[in-house]
Amino acid sequence: MRLVQQTLPERPLQITNLNFSRTADATDASSRVVTPFTEVGILGAGSGMYIGPSSRALGLVYSTLNGGQISPLPSPCNGNCTFNQTFFGPAYKCDEVTPETEVPEGIFYNIPASDIEAVGIISTRPYVATWYWARLANCKNATFDGAECPQTNTTSGGIGSPAIGDATASSDSRFWIFYRWLPPEKRDVNRTVWDGSIWENHKIMCQQYNASFNIQRTYLGLGQHIQGSVEHLNPISYGKSGSWIGLHAAYTIHDIIFSLIGGSIGGSGGPEVPVVRDFTKLSGTRLVEAEPFPPGKSSDGFNPYIIQKPVRDLGRAIEELHFNVTVGMLSIPDLVYLQNETVPATHTVTESQWAYRWTTLLAVYAGFALANVAALVVGLFAVADNGGRFVRDDGFLRILMTTRNPDLDGLVARVSDGRGDDHQQALLEKHLVRFGYLDGHGRGAQESRAVGFGFPDSVVGLREPK
Repeated sequence: MRLVQQTLPERPLQITNLNFSRTADATDASSRVVTPFTEVGILGAGSGMYIGPSSRALGLVYSTLNGGQISPLPSPCNGNCTFNQTFFGPAYKCDEVTPETEVPEGIFYNIPASDIEAVGIISTRPYVATWYWARLANCKNATFDGAECPQTNTTSGGIGSPAIGDATASSDSRFWIFYRWLPPEKRDVNRTVWDGSIWENHKIMCQQYNASFNIQRTYLGLGQHIQGSVEHLNPISYGKSGSWIGLHAAYTIHDIIFSLIGGSIGGSGGPEVPVVRDFTKLSGTRLVEAEPFPPGKSSDGFNPYIIQKPVRDLGRAIEELHFNVTVGMLSIPDLVYLQNETVPATHTVTESQWAYRWTTLLAVYAGFALANVAALVVGLFAVADNGGRFVRDDGFLRILMTTRNPDLDGLVARVSDGRGDDHQQALLEKHLVRFGYLDGHGRGAQESRAVGFGFPDSVVGLREPK
């Protein structure tokens, strides 16, 4: 038996979708309680101003970063189904830096300077290097305002990592990341000489965009499968006011994500105690490689605090993180941005069907066919040997007439009244019978003897020569 899926014709299905223009005042009348995504001021001049992310927003971003996938979305289907939905929402776009997108003059992690810095710490420890450094733009430019840039976002040591609210130092959603990637074949634990030519040095700029989301959701059994694409429309700029009406959700996501991926992974300390420190919150996520390296101590026993390093295609990994967070907002019950919508959906049902191997089926049918042929041959032989050769009507009556045995007729008459009840059949079971020539029932010397069932002492085997 096998399970076969059958797709039914499309029919309307009510789902929940995202609409980021909605506020608590615009929700359905039936929704008396809504779940906020952002904490905003409600009194006086601070009314409507951004305060910080809600606990549900923090939980969503943290679980998405650590889990590496979209949070489970509740199924609107009664069974298995597939449907598409579209909406507009925020998404990151990350690209390698070009002269047009380079950071302002004097940025702290330009590639030559970072190379020199890494070698300057201790040139014989090539893995004690600057692996990753993420910072906002206007914490280092001609109009630098120290009051707006927390110490963690400046060049003065890079101690600590960003926190919630640090992203407000920028009036837009841009941030720059410098990172290194080392091919696996170059990861020699005993390497003691710095060689800048073996590294891939990357500098990317990420910015939040208004984007069009097109996703397909499939539910099969207890599992969900979500795939989709994003079309980036225009960059998001928040300004300095802090009101950001209509952009609260976008900035909340940006604020949380930057607090997690901002900071640095790099070497510090002198020649006597060189170490690699991680001032980000990327450990255990898909933004860094699963296995840290070098894998162990070098030949002289040095271990530079093994730490996970950035993945090669970091920009795509950051874009995927934001995509998963935005789509994952559909998982928050009664979220302020949710609204009902009807879309066409295909449903699938699973049916049980018997399945056979043709070789096994052929063998079984062939066996039964041979048994039927053998039975027919035996019956025809009995009819023919009882004087019915080449008869035309060789049905049941012909067989009955040609295989009669007066001895068995007498036995049946003694124990049964003709109805064949169970207790009457039991009286016959103890009597042995055999099939063959019936002795004493021939029709003459020149005729064949009768063939049928009879008592053992009155039946001669069929193979006895005539």
